[in-house]
Amino acid sequence: MLHPTVTTPPPTPPVAAPPGARASLRLAIGVWAAAFAALAAAAQVFRTPGFMDAYYYYHVAVNLAAGRGFTEDVVWNYLTNAVAVSHASNLYWMPLTSLFMAPVLALGGESFRLAQVPLLALSAAVPAITAVAAARRLGGRFRGAIAAGIALFCGYYFVYWTTLDSFGAFALAALAVFLLAGRLSQVAPRTPLLLGLGLGAATAVAHLARADGPQLAVAAWVSVVVTQRRCLGRSHALALAASLAAYLVCMGPWLLRNLAVSGALLPSGGVQTLWLTEYNEIFSYQLPLTFDRYLAQEIGPIVQGKLTAAVRNLGVLFGLEYWLIPFAVAGWWRLRHWGPMGPAFTYGVLLYLVMTLAFTFPSGRGSMLHSGVALVPWLAIAAVVGIEMAVHWVAKRLPHWNPPVAFRNFSLIFVALSAGLCVYLTFDQARDWHRQVDGYQAIAPAVPGAQPVVMTLNPPGWWYVTRQASIQVPSDGPAAAVAAADRYGATHLLLEPQRAKAWEQVTPADLRAFGFRLVTEAEGYSLFERFPIAH
Repeated sequence: MLHPTVTTPPPTPPVAAPPGARASLRLAIGVWAAAFAALAAAAQVFRTPGFMDAYYYYHVAVNLAAGRGFTEDVVWNYLTNAVAVSHASNLYWMPLTSLFMAPVLALGGESFRLAQVPLLALSAAVPAITAVAAARRLGGRFRGAIAAGIALFCGYYFVYWTTLDSFGAFALAALAVFLLAGRLSQVAPRTPLLLGLGLGAATAVAHLARADGPQLAVAAWVSVVVTQRRCLGRSHALALAASLAAYLVCMGPWLLRNLAVSGALLPSGGVQTLWLTEYNEIFSYQLPLTFDRYLAQEIGPIVQGKLTAAVRNLGVLFGLEYWLIPFAVAGWWRLRHWGPMGPAFTYGVLLYLVMTLAFTFPSGRGSMLHSGVALVPWLAIAAVVGIEMAVHWVAKRLPHWNPPVAFRNFSLIFVALSAGLCVYLTFDQARDWHRQVDGYQAIAPAVPGAQPVVMTLNPPGWWYVTRQASIQVPSDGPAAAVAAADRYGATHLLLEPQRAKAWEQVTPADLRAFGFRLVTEAEGYSLFERFPIAH
């Protein structure tokens, strides 16, 4: 007699009981302390903020601590049409990172090391909350700790957890948005008013950290509507109204400030980056960044730019630790019905499309990296599930395997590999970031102290080294540099080893014709001073 073949499904990893409130709190505190210690140790490798964004946030925080309000003494791009070198700050980048640093600087005095403390504390909270979310969903503190380890040692994201930038604040706000949206994805969510208020407030915090923060709320509500499209009711409507109200209350003061200083609730400088034909045009002075100019180029470069971005923007996943991607994909599929995963997935798709198709060139120079940090905790949790699924799949074919032991060993190996890569990336990135500040320090003595204004590639970085005002070297060449210098009173021009295309073939002799005379050279940096020329 023939018996039908019975196909057994892949085994489901056993789920331990989730930790209670006290155990969750202990887990969060323990992970936070360990993460803070690791980040604080790594942060010692960096002796300056490192890159333009971080220098800028520190610069604004120093002005806030000094009682000058939201002002800046640099012009790092010309999209906001600054009226003078010293002008209202944060008309392109958002203010929250500087707001976190300003109080400690006001209390303890100006100090890069002191400014790191609140941001390191924020970044350490990301793996701590990841650990609790994983432990409560997957069961067992070990799974939570592994998820936290993957989130912390997430390739080059580990480096950016230590910087004076928006990574920690934005990731924390995103965690709150997705967790609250997960609760709202229930058929009849409890306390919808409180959930909505929390989601709106978290969205405002995310927006104050990054200009694309509202994408989190869009993803959250799209996921809620899609998940509960047949069961939407008054509770969801109440939550949505509360969310909008909380967002406006929290975000309103900043929007009114923008209106007062720029005439718009949301300054449009960032929108102009939609029409870049290559990244360095963001630093141009005379180029019209318009839709008509964008369409005037041939279709080939447009398509090539989108295709390049489509590939490059996937590179933010796990920050070079691509061996974890197969596990994360499998784990994400297993967890697809878990409330927060829907909003996180929706946000990831929305972010990828917006960055690839709209902000094509900025996406590859930091925008996708900054915004993609919101996905790190959920990728880490999914990877833990995927690793355990893979172990059980192999154990079914290798009877001598002990699945719990194998899962523990492989998880620890993956975290150790990730940590080792992060150590290498930390020292490698430090060398790269220190090159520019070393060049600035070598050149700075040649610039007189009588209130000069120096044109550089990193104006807030030059300010950090010298406390001198600085404006951006226009990427559209010497003629644009003369126009910008005339407008903002620039006295010196600093050409650096890295140059935009319009500056690659420019020689000191060429610059004399534009009124720039060579003063000194050091470590590939060439300093020029302006002199009057007869017309």
